[in-house]
Amino acid sequence: MGQGLTQEDIHKIQRTALEAGLDRNALLSGISRGFVGSLPTQSTPNAQLLTDLNHMNDVDELTDGTNPLQIWLQNAKHLSSSRKESQVFEESLRGLTNHPTPQRNNAMHTETDTKIDLPIFISYARKDKTLVENLMGELEVHFEGSKTFDFGAWRDSVILVGEGWDKEIKDAINASKAGILFLSPAFFTRKYIKEEELPRLLDGQKVILPVLLKPYTIHTETLGLHQFQYFSMETDNGKRKAFSECSSSQHKEKFVRELYDQIERRLQKEVG
Repeated sequence: MGQGLTQEDIHKIQRTALEAGLDRNALLSGISRGFVGSLPTQSTPNAQLLTDLNHMNDVDELTDGTNPLQIWLQNAKHLSSSRKESQVFEESLRGLTNHPTPQRNNAMHTETDTKIDLPIFISYARKDKTLVENLMGELEVHFEGSKTFDFGAWRDSVILVGEGWDKEIKDAINASKAGILFLSPAFFTRKYIKEEELPRLLDGQKVILPVLLKPYTIHTETLGLHQFQYFSMETDNGKRKAFSECSSSQHKEKFVRELYDQIERRLQKEVG
């Protein structure tokens, strides 16, 4: 990253800002409107904050000569001036100021330009939409940081009014190189998933990435998915959890980080 702050630094700043309840608009005050308008929109405040921080951390200097992350941290320090959280932002500011900014070069641009295009189809039950959007909001932040793949996660929420949803879904499956399947009791009872989506996804041409969204026992007769290893998070006591069983924000973040790592490694093995 351009500024030199580590992901550990970024996550610490993110957690502190969330705990302090700082307003996003106030944090972005004074930063170029053009830059702020270019920041990707996320579905949850947690994911939005992490996206903002990562994008600012990737920028050395805007065309007006300002440093967006420095302005953001100054705003955060001011907004929390009478609270203990202010110390975290002050320390981050010092680290940002003292860390030399590396020069960008053509090799870095070449690396970005040669990312592998990776369209992914997201299969889920409509009943689980809110939970899926929360997970994907976090996961897509990690996707943006991939040095190998240019991820494009497609889900049916992008279908516009008046469009033929059946055609749009089937076209998206045909264009995909991988499929993330969010497994839950509702997933296995949805007729369209069983009869239309899974037969196309399980054609042998796509990387299948099953994720345990809600607790469910995969049987040998479960739509042919018993042959695939599905992802769930291992806890400290050796048990495994579905995403819905992660009660704290820390556990949810851990689930998503480990899921992203598994997806990246699997795809590097298959298509990287």
